[in-house]
Amino acid sequence: MKALVVSYHFPPLNHIASYRTKAIADYFHENDISATIVTHDWLDGWSIADEGIKLENNGDYSVIRLPLDRSLQSHKDSNRFETIGRWLRGEFDNAGMLEASAEIFKRFLWEHLKDANYDLVIGLYSPYFPIRLCYQIHKNFDIPYVIDFRDLPDDRVLSSHQIDFPNKLRLRLLHPYLKKWLRHSLFTVSISEEFATYIAEKWQTNSYEITNGFEDEYLHQEGEDKGTNTFDVSSIGTLYEFQDLQIFLAGFTKFYKSVDQPELIRLNFIGVRPSYRKGVLEEIRSGVPEEVALTIEERVPKQEVAKFYGTSQVLLFPVPLGFRGFYTGKLFEYLGNRRNILVFPDDDQVAAQLVKRTKAGEAFSTSEEISRYLIDKFTEWKREGSCNFDGDKKEIAQYSRRTIMKKFTDLIKHHL
Repeated sequence: MKALVVSYHFPPLNHIASYRTKAIADYFHENDISATIVTHDWLDGWSIADEGIKLENNGDYSVIRLPLDRSLQSHKDSNRFETIGRWLRGEFDNAGMLEASAEIFKRFLWEHLKDANYDLVIGLYSPYFPIRLCYQIHKNFDIPYVIDFRDLPDDRVLSSHQIDFPNKLRLRLLHPYLKKWLRHSLFTVSISEEFATYIAEKWQTNSYEITNGFEDEYLHQEGEDKGTNTFDVSSIGTLYEFQDLQIFLAGFTKFYKSVDQPELIRLNFIGVRPSYRKGVLEEIRSGVPEEVALTIEERVPKQEVAKFYGTSQVLLFPVPLGFRGFYTGKLFEYLGNRRNILVFPDDDQVAAQLVKRTKAGEAFSTSEEISRYLIDKFTEWKREGSCNFDGDKKEIAQYSRRTIMKKFTDLIKHHL
């Protein structure tokens, strides 16, 4: 079986969406589906090559990398009336680069599909244009299609948070278009059962949970020495406005002030982006004693991040408050690295449930509980030289990328 995969994101672009598509590339062939990825020719950061189509054959999959024709890119900012006009025409991606990308992908695919034969097309959202292209490919070339929603058009639809008027209008205008674009899909998938149920009910399509996952090689790191010279507590990944840090900072401070040899403790926040949470750097610095060995890094290469996983005894996961069905990709990275996960507060939503189900850590709702937990782990570390990880290996293995992609390919074979 041959699958054409339309994805804006793909390595070397360092984005969580890239690794979801990379999992399709890496593992579909194990289940007799040959994947051809159509994406951009990503360079450093978010830059794209501006000429030449590159074809790559990686044995298990193929990649077609498209340049960005900047002559197709709008250089003026849309005012609100132009934006609404674009929404009315079914153009929901931002004007500019995405506008050009949509046209470049369509031109290439229409030429490509004149001669190439595929049994299936898979489109990955976001952005929106892969969904529209899959619908149009089905209409013009009669190829079945599947849509993968790694996110919802607005996560606030499954939350207690208010949606502002412009986005309410966008969602209202988007609804009939998504209903049209998804109408003939074989099925859709999304990252949680809650997201999948919402999509199924909203746009009358079959929808299933396909979570994010961790890289399969993590399963083969048994026996790795977790002993370190310092007791490291680390948050790895972006922090958002709707995550409550105060409960942790208060608990950490109580812990730090109550133990002997606090100089052995290090607190790390890796991958913090102030643009996602205003004032976050000062919030962290002012929330703990000045003498704490504190490391804050805004941007760290993926290879460097692995070092922090390797030295950490406790990994921090502040839950997205008020949201239902909302995982973040880093939670699965945490699982794969098999370090104790501290979830806070315990809202009994999907993230906390996952950590409890896999026995990969604990979830607490008060600073006192967090302090006691850290004291226990610090005491264990001083006594044993490392902290034991009691996670359920069999349950955790269900979230490897290989296992998740097997579930995805089984769905495809069932529906075709």
